[in-house]
Amino acid sequence: MRALPEAFRDQAEAASRAIHIDPTSWDGGSAARAGTPPLLDDVQILINASALNILRARVQNRLHIGAAHADGRIEVEFRGHSIEAAAGDLAGFGNMLEVISPPELRRRLAQVADELLALYR
Repeated sequence: MRALPEAFRDQAEAASRAIHIDPTSWDGGSAARAGTPPLLDDVQILINASALNILRARVQNRLHIGAAHADGRIEVEFRGHSIEAAAGDLAGFGNMLEVISPPELRRRLAQVADELLALYR
């Protein structure tokens, strides 16, 4: 097995010391240690039923499943660590899900889509 470059190891160790979030609590408050940003609690999603288990596997217990809609999509409340992290968790689902809120996450996902179009066209 190859060892990681020393600079990468130092960065990874610093990052792991800087942020520790315990995702086991839905309240998003007391679960985070002092000095870490609060979880992004108010992400509202509509997701195709066929993609729900994939999302659940990806984000584990950071979601709450709500009601099913007539069009087959399911309401989901999702917690992310930040707008950027939530965009990373969700962007690969393409049109299988729609972020309803927050608007900052919708804008970030639109920006990711634009970046991908510019790269692959």
